[in-house]
Parts: sequence; structure tokens; C-alpha cells
Amino acid sequence: MAGNTRLMVTGDGIGVILIALGGVDTGFWDAHGGTPSGKLLTADQLAESVARAIGQPSGVDVNTVIVRPAGQRVQSQPDTPNEQPEGDSPLTDQTPLPAPAYTPGDLDRFIDLLGAALVPHAGSVLYAATTRDGVTACQDSMLWLAGGSGARLFSDNEGAQSRPAVSADGARAAFLQAVGGNRQRGMRPLAGGGETTVLTCFGRGTGPVGPQWSPDGQSIAIDACDAPGTVPCPTVSPHRSGAQTGSALPRTLAPTSSSCLPLAGRRGG
Repeated sequence: MAGNTRLMVTGDGIGVILIALGGVDTGFWDAHGGTPSGKLLTADQLAESVARAIGQPSGVDVNTVIVRPAGQRVQSQPDTPNEQPEGDSPLTDQTPLPAPAYTPGDLDRFIDLLGAALVPHAGSVLYAATTRDGVTACQDSMLWLAGGSGARLFSDNEGAQSRPAVSADGARAAFLQAVGGNRQRGMRPLAGGGETTVLTCFGRGTGPVGPQWSPDGQSIAIDACDAPGTVPCPTVSPHRSGAQTGSALPRTLAPTSSSCLPLAGRRGG
């Protein structure tokens, strides 16, 4: 997965780092028999190691980093399949880690992330995750806003939300919003509350790529298989289908007879 992601973004000057960990002393072990014995990294040590891997000079791309406690021995491969290697466990220097006993209920803890965007001038990040409470997984992804004071649910609309993008001034967020079983393009102010405005009405929905803001923040490019619709879209309010009139209709960047990328203007633009 890391290699495929690197191939997708390396042409844009974006680096992808795969971090392989040894034993780390975190709260993960509380539900699995307690912290194992032996040498373990602290969370601070791991965070500092990751920060050093990211903080490389311009033009340097670090691909894979293995981080383990000093003194933790590495288990060598045996010469034959039946030969048992000597020495300590590959994860600790004393005993192997116990195999965790997973239950079907553990699936509720596996939260997926479906896109993230940095908020300019705010030191925060807007991301989509499959959870409504930050702890338990759910079927639809929701938008969350995380900053120095923690993370909070950004938009509690009905329907899945994903692939957020933030305008250059940090004032507005565009994202994919599920409406009537299809993905459409939604927008919402980042501060001061406000409703999610759905600005597209494609019969087959938009594509999965997600919106991209223009540098001046006046337009948003999206991918879709249909030509733009002719009916204004509704505003989607929390826990209801919405009834307010939407905004300007999108236009295409290419003739409708060929592959087209609709360019949706912001509300009122």
C-alpha cells in the first residue's frame, strides 16, 4: 500500500514513509493481558523518531524506517525450516509477545480514514473517519476537525462524507457528501457553524477523487461521469434530507461529448 501510494504522489514532490515498529508501551496492551516484559519504546521516543524521519532536507525522500528499542535483538532466519533460531524473541529481549485473543466485537474498534486536508493558518486538520463518537466504528464516514484542543465532529449530516479539501484562506471545506445513494459535492464553513450545502446534482453522482479548490477559492474542480444537471440542489441539514435551494450550477471544463470535469462554483458565485 505504501509503495502504491508513493507511485501516485511522488511526481508531485510528496514523500511516503513506511514506519515499521518494534515493541511500544501504549494503552493497546491493557486489553490484551498487560504490557509485555522486555525492552519497549515509549510513545515519546516513537513520536520523536517519526518526526526525524519526516524532517528531512528538501529533495530527500525516506521510504522505510524500522524503529525498535536499543538492545532489542533481531531474530535471524533459520537455515532449514525445522531449525529453531537461538537468541531472544524478535519483539522483546526476554519472551515472545502473547497472541492477542480477538473477538468479533473488536471489529467495532477498526476505524478507517477516508481523506484528510490541512487547514491553512489554523494548525488543524480536517479528516474523514468511519466513526461518530471517535471510539466506535460505524458504516458511514464522518468529517472530523482536529487541532491543539483535540478532535471534534465537524459535520453530523446524514450520509457518508469523505475526501475533504480546504480553501486557501482556510474558511471553507469542500467534500464528497452522499445524497440519495450517490456522491455529490458538499461545502460547509469551517468556523461559525452553518449548514452543509450540496452544490451538485449528478444523476450518477460524482467520482471518487474528491474536490480540488482553485487558488483563488472561487471554484472547485470535481470529477463526474454525467454532464451537470439543471435543477438546483438542496441544502443538507443535520439528520434531515434538506429543503433549501442550493447554489450556482456547475459548468464543464471540456465539451460534454468527451470526458468532462465539472467545475462547480461556490454558493452565490
